[in-house]
Amino acid sequence: MRCTDPASTPPRHSGRAVLHHLSGNRRAERQTLQRRCCMSTILKWGGNKTAIMAELKKHLPAGPRLVEPFAGSCAVMIETDYPHYLVADINPDLINLYQVIKNDVEYFTKEGRYLFEARNDPEAYYKTRQEFNLRHGGAGHAMVAQLNGHCISYI
Repeated sequence: MRCTDPASTPPRHSGRAVLHHLSGNRRAERQTLQRRCCMSTILKWGGNKTAIMAELKKHLPAGPRLVEPFAGSCAVMIETDYPHYLVADINPDLINLYQVIKNDVEYFTKEGRYLFEARNDPEAYYKTRQEFNLRHGGAGHAMVAQLNGHCISYI
């Protein structure tokens, strides 16, 4: 679904549509689509399939589940309407991010808001990147979104 009215375009990185897809709440997701006009992914990602989804959808099989082995920004999942999804990626931080969104969107929103508002300058970006690279597992979900949203090359 594409926007026809630029004034009705929602904020790009709200994460709301992704949560509905992950939770399986199909009716709420359709209502969200109708209200918001269009959706986007919460992450910028090299290889994002958003631009080719119209053609890609023609080749996706019908069935009860979409298996997305290279999740990335989850563009394919967001743009399709399967009853269930299996989302996988080799990047554990990315999967952790989606799990946190699925299980506790309020926590993710609170953490993400802090990082986006309090650390919205080059010095803070590099500090967050250093903290992310030095950590030993866990607690990187909000950092993934913040670093992705403020990086230059998206990769």
